[in-house]
Amino acid sequence: MTACARSVSRAPRCARSDDGARAVPHVLQALEAGGVQVTSVTVARPSLDDVYLRHAGRTFDAAEHETETKQMEENR
Repeated sequence: MTACARSVSRAPRCARSDDGARAVPHVLQALEAGGVQVTSVTVARPSLDDVYLRHAGRTFDAAEHETETKQMEENR
């Protein structure tokens, strides 16, 4: 799971955890102890593309494009 929070600059800050819902209270406690004010938190399950990207290092679209490019070069 991935938990994301928005900072003062509105840029999202994300962290990965095997169990994001369980990690949130600990992360919030650590942030508050460090003087960071959190206004909202979202916990989301990764999409299939997120999982593929994490393990393969590329998205489905990038892998498909690479395959198509190789096939075109082989057919020349």
